[in-house]
Amino acid sequence: MCRPREMLYTKAQLLLILSGWECTEPLPRKGFVVYVCFAGQVIDLAEVEKTMLKSDSGEVLWRVTISSRAGRDFDAAVQESHVMAYRMYRIEECRRQNLVRHEAVQMSSRA
Repeated sequence: MCRPREMLYTKAQLLLILSGWECTEPLPRKGFVVYVCFAGQVIDLAEVEKTMLKSDSGEVLWRVTISSRAGRDFDAAVQESHVMAYRMYRIEECRRQNLVRHEAVQMSSRA
């Protein structure tokens, strides 16, 4: 399983990587993505996109995100569980705040 992992490369580095992958697609323009698929491999997908980031030498950097289907599914499940945990935390926090307000109203009505 390969969880989505991002790496940044200069244009020269990226062209070497793409030639090693036997990818003949041109580099994507800003805002577009090139998908490279590897059938039957552990890593089955690579996304290549241009960023606005620059290297120390001032060259534009390209983001390459590699992953496997299992890794993407795992990340989605982890993200979903984090969202659920956050929602449960917020529900409990709201419940506690409402309880404090309710008790304050009851105390003021008794006085």
